[in-house]
Amino acid sequence: MKQVHFSITALFVVAFFFAGCNKKCDTPIPVTVDAGADQNVITSTVSLSGTVISGSTSNMTYLWTAISGPSVPIFSTSSVPTFSNNPSVTTTTATNLVTGTYVLQFQATNNAGSTGIDTMTVIVSLNGIKTLTIQPGVLTGQDAEVDYVPGLYDGNDKDGTAPFFRVMDWTYGSLGAGEGWYRSYLKFTALDTLPAGTQIASAKLTLYGIDSFAGFWGNSTYAGSPYTPFGDNTCVLDRVTGNWDQSTITWNTKPGVTTTDEVIVPPSTSRWDYTTTDLDVTQLVKDMIATPGTNFGFCMRLQTEAYYKEIAYSSSEAAADSSTGPKLVITYK
Repeated sequence: MKQVHFSITALFVVAFFFAGCNKKCDTPIPVTVDAGADQNVITSTVSLSGTVISGSTSNMTYLWTAISGPSVPIFSTSSVPTFSNNPSVTTTTATNLVTGTYVLQFQATNNAGSTGIDTMTVIVSLNGIKTLTIQPGVLTGQDAEVDYVPGLYDGNDKDGTAPFFRVMDWTYGSLGAGEGWYRSYLKFTALDTLPAGTQIASAKLTLYGIDSFAGFWGNSTYAGSPYTPFGDNTCVLDRVTGNWDQSTITWNTKPGVTTTDEVIVPPSTSRWDYTTTDLDVTQLVKDMIATPGTNFGFCMRLQTEAYYKEIAYSSSEAAADSSTGPKLVITYK
C-alpha cells in the first residue's frame, strides 16, 4: 500500500484555509434600523432613540450624526453606550440646536461588519418662548399632607394649613400605635390659565427645605444619620388623576395617581434646610394640560414605603410672600 505523508506545514495551511473560509464565507447578517419618529420641538435640546429592528449581535456599535441643519448638534457620549439588557436600543441627546430643520442619522453596525442606517427629521422653533413662574402663597396654594396611622390617625386626619408638608413612614409605639404612612399632594392651579394648544418646552419644580422646629425629627437621610441602616428617603412624584382640595383631602378620600412618567426625587443630604431644585416634571405637566380640566397636581410619596424614612419641605403657607413655598417654572410657546 502506498503511504501518503503530510508535512506539519501542509496540515497547517489546510487548517488555516478551511478556518479562514469558514469565517469569511459566512453570509453577513444584514442590519435594519429605525431612527425614531420625526419631532417638532421648541427647545435647543432633543432626546433621540434609535432601534435595531433586525441583525442585532453582540458587540454592536452605534453612531448618531447630523446630515444637515442650521447648526452643528452636539451629541452626548451616551450615543455609543454599552447596553447589558438590550443591545438593540440606543439613546442620546442632541444639544446646540437653533431654529430650523435638522436631518439626523442613526447608524448601527454588528460584529459581522454589516451596517444599517436610518434618518429622522427634527424641526426646531425657538421663537416666541415665554416663561411662567408659579409660586402660590397662603391664599392660592394647594398643598397638603395626608396620613394613616392605624389606631392613632385612622385615615381621617388632614393638614392643609401647616407651614410644611412631609413624606414619611414611621412607627408610633410610644403613642400606642404601630407603623404610619404620610404622603403629600401639590397642585398649581395657575396652570389652568395657559391657553389651549400651549406647547410646553420645560417644567422645573423646586421644593424648599425647612428649619428645625419642635416635634419634627428632620430629614432621615444625611451623613451620620442613625436611620441610615433603614435606607434613604428617595421619593417619587406621580400625576394625580382626580380632583382634591387641601381643606378636605384625607388619606381615606385621596384621589388616585398614575405612575406614567413618574419623577424621582433624590434623597436628602442634610437633616435641615434641604432644598431640591429644578426637578424635571416636563412630561407630567404636559400630561396635566393635554386634556382641559385634568390639572390635579402631583402626589409625592416614598419610593419605598418602609420605616424609618422622612423628608419635609416648606408649604405655600410657610411665608406670607410665598418665597419659600413650592415653585414651578415653565417655559412654553
